[in-house]
Amino acid sequence: MKGSLYGANAKLSRAKAQAENLKMSIEALYPRNRRWPVTTVVAKGGLEYRFSVDVSSLPPVDPNWTLAVGEIMFNLRSALDHLQYQLWFHHYRGHVPPQIEFFSMFPILTNPKKFKDRQRQITKECNKLKKTTLSQRDWTALEFLQPYVTRKDELRWDRYWLERLNTLHNFDKHRRLHVVSAAQNAAAVPDGLDVYGLETFPSWGSLDSSGLVEVWRFNTLPPKVPPHSGALLHVTLDHQPAWAEINIFLPALIKTVETVLTRFANRFT
Repeated sequence: MKGSLYGANAKLSRAKAQAENLKMSIEALYPRNRRWPVTTVVAKGGLEYRFSVDVSSLPPVDPNWTLAVGEIMFNLRSALDHLQYQLWFHHYRGHVPPQIEFFSMFPILTNPKKFKDRQRQITKECNKLKKTTLSQRDWTALEFLQPYVTRKDELRWDRYWLERLNTLHNFDKHRRLHVVSAAQNAAAVPDGLDVYGLETFPSWGSLDSSGLVEVWRFNTLPPKVPPHSGALLHVTLDHQPAWAEINIFLPALIKTVETVLTRFANRFT
């Protein structure tokens, strides 16, 4: 009995479908390239321009988006755990000891010592049962995906996103739901104003009640300032960096899990 990635792929496929539905739901209210109108307040004698959106006019964020994000991450994390169990299933030809089933969580660790400690703990349990542990090939393949590996290779971003998945999923599962909100994660810089000492100060992340999206400051009074092109607003996880735009980081997580499953697929053929 070689094991199978059927369950892992089913979880991944479910996450893909959920993410696509969520994307369409979000973009129906917050189109990807829409520029939202801003109001302009000129201060300091024309040396400062403050741009804000009317928060009360924005479409309300659907609270179900919060639950959808958590469910997608659960299915992605579950796909990896299914993979880990199937490695045991393949190794023991379908007869996984209950004590070993306990170690079916796919490791995503930021500390090499924790990975080695986990490997030793599992090996010790296998020895007590007079069973062999996973092959060195499998252990090496698992370790190669750990976020603490700093190699600048083709898997560097997969390690990065595995760590993000683990952190965000644990937060959602154990502590509290992630809040999703409208946020600014991109801004356009006006051309031709550098000679007046222009500095721009975008307000990244979730909008607060003021709706402030950007401030322009000049050292020298410009003769004419072009109108702001409008705010680019997306739906993001609250209080997270710019990468937390939902329709960017979820596809990245999905691609990463798909890559991991593909790397182990030949174990089951």
